[in-house]
Amino acid sequence: MRKNILSSCVVVSLLIFSNINFSQTLELGVLSSFETFAGVGAVTNGGTSNGNAGTNTGIISGSGFDKTNIFIGTIYNNDSTTIQARIDLLRVYIHLDDIFVTYPSTHAPAFGGGETITPGVYSIGGAGSIAGGLTLDGGGDSNAVFIMKFEGAFTVGVGSAITLSGGTRAANVFWISQGVISVGASSTIKGTLFAHPGAVTLGANSNIDSCTTTITVLDTIAPTVVCQNITISLDSNGNKSIVALDIDGGSSDNCAIATLTIDKRAFDCSNIGQNSVTLTVTDIYGNSSNCIAIVTVEDGMAPLVLCPADQKRVVRNTTCTYLVEDFTGLATWDDNCDSSTITVTQFPSAGTEVGLNNESVTVTITATDGSLNSSICTFEVYSRCVKELRVTQFISPNGDGLNDTWEIPELANYPNNVVKVFNRWGNRVLEEKGYSRGWNGVVNINGSNNTLGSGMLPEGTYFYIIDLGDENFEPYVGYMQIKR
Repeated sequence: MRKNILSSCVVVSLLIFSNINFSQTLELGVLSSFETFAGVGAVTNGGTSNGNAGTNTGIISGSGFDKTNIFIGTIYNNDSTTIQARIDLLRVYIHLDDIFVTYPSTHAPAFGGGETITPGVYSIGGAGSIAGGLTLDGGGDSNAVFIMKFEGAFTVGVGSAITLSGGTRAANVFWISQGVISVGASSTIKGTLFAHPGAVTLGANSNIDSCTTTITVLDTIAPTVVCQNITISLDSNGNKSIVALDIDGGSSDNCAIATLTIDKRAFDCSNIGQNSVTLTVTDIYGNSSNCIAIVTVEDGMAPLVLCPADQKRVVRNTTCTYLVEDFTGLATWDDNCDSSTITVTQFPSAGTEVGLNNESVTVTITATDGSLNSSICTFEVYSRCVKELRVTQFISPNGDGLNDTWEIPELANYPNNVVKVFNRWGNRVLEEKGYSRGWNGVVNINGSNNTLGSGMLPEGTYFYIIDLGDENFEPYVGYMQIKR
C-alpha cells in the first residue's frame, strides 16, 4: 500500500511491558498533521506520498512531492508549524526512547534475512539496518508493540519488506533512530519512523504503512515497600499514636508514591508488648504493596505515689525502742495504666524494731507498676521517748493459754534485775534475780502461807518492786492482779 501515516487512529496500552517505568499519554500534537516530517535534516521522497510534509531545518525534495504526481499535501519548511512539530517530535521521541528495553543489544544490528521477531523493545548500540524480509509476529495479540531503537543511523535496503502477522498492527510499530533514516527503493516499511536528529530519505517506489497513534503507557509495577520495626512509649494518659512514616523504612516507587497508610495508629495499655502493623504503600497509579512492621509498646511512665504527712509517736519503754507500723494504707497512688497492678512496699517494713531516743526514722513507700516502673515517697516518724518499764498488770494462770504468766519482756535487757512481789499483808511471795521467764502465780518463798495448795496464790491484788539493777533507773513499783 502507499505511505499513509495518517490513515487511521488507534489507542494502544503497553500493558505487555511489566517494567515500564512511567505512565503518561503520548500526544503527537502538531505531528499528527504530517505524513512526513524531519526535525533536523532533509526530507527526500522518491516514492509516493499524498500527506503534509515538512522539516524545521533542511531541504524537502523528491518526485514524491510533485504536485503533478499524487501528492496533494502541504509543504512546511522552517516556520511556526515546523518549530512546534519539532518540539512535539522531540517529546514523543524522548517518551518512546525511555521505555524499558526488553532486548538490550541482544539482537544483531542487522534485521531481516527472512527472520521473525516477537513483540518487545529492541535496543541496538549503534547503526542498524533491514535487508530482505522481516516478519513482526504479534502472537495473536492485536495490542502487541514493537519498538526498535538505534543509537545511530537506520538503513532499509533496496527491496526490503516488513510483514505483519499474528495480529500485529502498523500503528504499534516504531523505528527510532539517533541519525539519518534511509529507505531504499521499492521497500515496504510497516510502522512509524522517528529520526532525531537526522534526515529522512524515501527511495523510489518505497511504501510506508503506518498511522497516527496515541500511546497510553501504564505503570503496572507495585511500589517497593520497606518496613522498619519501632518501639514507642505510652504517655501519661496511657496512650500513643503513630503515623505511617514512623514504620516506613524507605519505600520507593518507579514513578511516585501517592499514599502510605497503616492499619493501626492508636495504642494504649492493652497493647503493651509486640504488635503487628501493616504498612500499605500506593503509587500515583493505584499499584500497592504492603509489609508488616513490629511496633513494640512500652510503658515507661512511673506511677505517682503520695505519702502521708509526717507522723508523731510517744515511745514508752526503757530502751526507746519503736516497732515500725504499716503505713502503706495511708499512702495513695495512681498510674497511667492499671492502678490495680501496682505493688506497694515500705522500708523499714512493718514490725521492724528501731531505736528512737527523741529522734526520727525516715519511712520510704515504693510503688511499682506492672511494667516494673517505680516511684518513691518519704516521710518522717518523730518520737518522744518516755523511759519507763512496761509491766503487765494482770494474769490469769488457769491453763487456758491466755495471760497464764506474768511477762515483762524488757527485763531481758537488764540481766541484773531483781523482782519482788508481796501480798496484801506485806509478805513476799516472789523474789527472783535476773527475772526472764514468766511467773505463773506460784509462791517461790519458803514459809509463805495463805496459798491454795501447791504454792498457788489466791486471786487478789499484789504489790511489786522491780529493780533493773541499773543506777540510771529508780526501782519500778506498782500493783498487779491474779484472777483465776
